[in-house]
Amino acid sequence: MKACPSCSARFETDNWTCPACGYMPRSDRHFPDLMLIHAETNVGDAHLAPSTIAALEAAHPWFRSRAALITWAMGRFCNEGRSFLDVGCGTGLVLQRLSRRYPDISLSGGDPSVEALRCAESRVPGATLFRLDARSLPFDSEFDAVGAFDVLEHIHDDRTALSQMRQAVRPGGSLLLTVPQHPFLWSPFDEYSGHVRRYTRRGLLSRVREAGWEVVYTTGFVSLLLPALVLSRVLLRGGLRKAPLREMHMAGPLGSLTSAVLCGERFLIRCGVRFPAGSSLLMVARRPEAGDAEG
Repeated sequence: MKACPSCSARFETDNWTCPACGYMPRSDRHFPDLMLIHAETNVGDAHLAPSTIAALEAAHPWFRSRAALITWAMGRFCNEGRSFLDVGCGTGLVLQRLSRRYPDISLSGGDPSVEALRCAESRVPGATLFRLDARSLPFDSEFDAVGAFDVLEHIHDDRTALSQMRQAVRPGGSLLLTVPQHPFLWSPFDEYSGHVRRYTRRGLLSRVREAGWEVVYTTGFVSLLLPALVLSRVLLRGGLRKAPLREMHMAGPLGSLTSAVLCGERFLIRCGVRFPAGSSLLMVARRPEAGDAEG
């Protein structure tokens, strides 16, 4: 069900014209502009073209491994879902991976950047895309699952974003999250990327539960490489401040080795291993059914 961004009326129509107040969102190309919140958000990488970001994502082992892990989690925890919303979908890497693995799922994505949405459209032509803000999602019990992948760390008011995602998903539906983990890993790359924070597992659990979700699964990832990452950030801290994109370039033998280690790590996760540490954290939660005790 749609929720009017202007008057909050609920309605079910094929377009976004509100039958209660007549509000009709602007549209850039054919992306409905559903943003009413335009307060400053730490997006990061604002000076990089989406096509450049997409190329970096496609080449970097971490982005590919994260997309594969999300795709596994979707099948493991949301196997009955038929609709999915990617909040902060960016250039559409995760949507592309999901569309290939689950072609029958109705995929939607939203992002504040029209340029990123254009890139996502080229990657996933069948997805429904919107311009929107995670803190004001114009949906009510619309999707079977919703995800936000390395998005929350950019948002000062992450509590509101989590509550809005809860509203957007149906009772019994799922939430999939990835966030950067461990504040001690904070580096110039986080600053360059526009991060507000890195999470602790306990801190994210608290935020998610406060928003009314029931947490069903957590694991760290990029865990086997954590010692090497800590060492590199200590040794290269000055270099990262001068060239923060250094971590985004990983080719040759180092890239191949990293891909192999991450592939082995995903195998262990699929076998039931849950890593207590890791530079990133995957969390799956559920919106309680109407009859369940919520909170």
